[in-house]
Amino acid sequence: MRRFLIATLVCCQVMTGGCAAVVTAAAAHGAAIATAVEVVPVVLAAGAIGVLGVMGAAKNTPDSFADGSLGAFLQASDKEATRLAETGMQTRHEALMTAGLQVHNALARAQLAYDDSLSLKLADLPGPERLFVARTGEMLAGLSSGQGRAIKEAGDRANAVGARLDVPEGAPQILTAGPVYLFAFLPFQTVSIRGKFPAAYENGAVPRLTVNKKTYTAYSYSTQSLDFAIVAGDLRSETEDISWVKGELVVPWDKPLFGPLRRSGVETVVIGVLPDSLGRATVEHVSGTARAASESFDLRWGERRTFAYPAGQWKLRYSLFNRDSTEVDRADAVSPFIRVASDGHSMTIRTFPF
Repeated sequence: MRRFLIATLVCCQVMTGGCAAVVTAAAAHGAAIATAVEVVPVVLAAGAIGVLGVMGAAKNTPDSFADGSLGAFLQASDKEATRLAETGMQTRHEALMTAGLQVHNALARAQLAYDDSLSLKLADLPGPERLFVARTGEMLAGLSSGQGRAIKEAGDRANAVGARLDVPEGAPQILTAGPVYLFAFLPFQTVSIRGKFPAAYENGAVPRLTVNKKTYTAYSYSTQSLDFAIVAGDLRSETEDISWVKGELVVPWDKPLFGPLRRSGVETVVIGVLPDSLGRATVEHVSGTARAASESFDLRWGERRTFAYPAGQWKLRYSLFNRDSTEVDRADAVSPFIRVASDGHSMTIRTFPF
């Protein structure tokens, strides 16, 4: 029966907060849970498309721009955002990795939106381009701050700024951003990538995703989504933490030889394979007018717990994946895996998938 439940609960998941990951099924400690994913529009472009999920990097040789030009600035900024995203992956700082990919996305869109201005010096830029340069500086400063809230705000700002850019139509568009999270303990999962895709493909060519030298052909595809069946257990390494792998997504289309869309190409998909156990938490009631209370419990995937502790009267300590403990005493949504809400009546803890 358990296998039947897990096998039948396959659906698409939406993460909020600008970090999106596409995953279709989840089960936690014997209980099957359905998931759902929110996406942020990003165009397949030069540089990359990233959070949760899809970080697109054209394999073409990048254009060369003179020092001090907008093109050189965007390339340098993109390199720094990518470096910070990689640092987040290596140091197990998922919020930094996610925000880095989101800034990466905005810069990719800017290379398309401002194609006519790429050769201009920064001092000669029109108003919109000049404003984007200033916003980019703010976003990179947030990523480099080392502060969880500032890092998340940088990613959120990148989503908002990037979505407002006017990019040319014609190329496939990926609407899934952020790392793609899968669950190792499920027998199979469908990775669904949402976007704008061709209605048909010529000569039998269809979208494909290559992970660990194994190529998966889309078993279902439409103008709005691509679906790939993945065995997450094949990607799992022997660790109690997240296992990271990168795949390449190819969407066949007639790429032009000239214009900004010439730079679109192969997309890199960042996949995080999640362990069975999320972690452990302790909630304390810290009111001075009532008897102190403390409760410790395991954090399970897709769970929601509410405590009748008003704002200012509780403290939460949690450790994810056997890492160092984190302590919060107010609403918090920095971590991609746990969110804390609080009001005058209670506090609520929710775990991914939300």
